[in-house]
Amino acid sequence: MNNDPMPAFPVGLHRLDDAQPATATFAVDLSNCQKIRDALQAIGNALDLPDYYAPNLDALYDCLTDADWQKDAPSIVRCYGMTALQARDPVPIAALLETLEASCQAREEGGTAALAFILDLKTADLPDWPRP
Repeated sequence: MNNDPMPAFPVGLHRLDDAQPATATFAVDLSNCQKIRDALQAIGNALDLPDYYAPNLDALYDCLTDADWQKDAPSIVRCYGMTALQARDPVPIAALLETLEASCQAREEGGTAALAFILDLKTADLPDWPRP
């Protein structure tokens, strides 16, 4: 039997439209990002990732799964503007989603503080964020 405490929220990627409120540790506004690289930079800035972070998917994964990043508390990241970004730069969105999901799962499997992303991405096949 696993005695590890469960996070107070579901780990992984979830969908919630912009009109719905959600409590989050971090808010990331991607609505003005033209390319995925801009979005990766915005994510790095908003999440206060280490100085060695570079705006690419490998670095994002490495930083999010680093045991020292947010090691003491679970984190919920609310991303706004994903639908607009997908319209401007559609191809890399799937890779970004895979990286974010893999990061959440790696943290959970590694026993690191839980991580979840709430996205306003209507076209993705994501579970809905639980509503109060």
